[in-house]
Amino acid sequence: MNSVKKICIEDIDCLNFWINYFGCCYPSGYDESNDISVSELMEELHTEEVGDWWEQFTGYYEGVLDESDGYLDNPTTLEEELLPENFKN
Repeated sequence: MNSVKKICIEDIDCLNFWINYFGCCYPSGYDESNDISVSELMEELHTEEVGDWWEQFTGYYEGVLDESDGYLDNPTTLEEELLPENFKN
């Protein structure tokens, strides 16, 4: 039996992770007090280094969607271990 480790979001102190997380999950978000959308903010924060980190973290590479659309014929559960070394800037 596998022991599942949980990670608290407060423990993720990695700007690269949060830039990409909010950019992917909340592209239509809006910060009314600063009059800026999440996508505009992400454009300001996103650099080539941040993009390279995200691609390494997610395993993305050019052509991956041509090889697989991400859907399984027989869906199962995905369990991914979140290691602290993956959340370093």
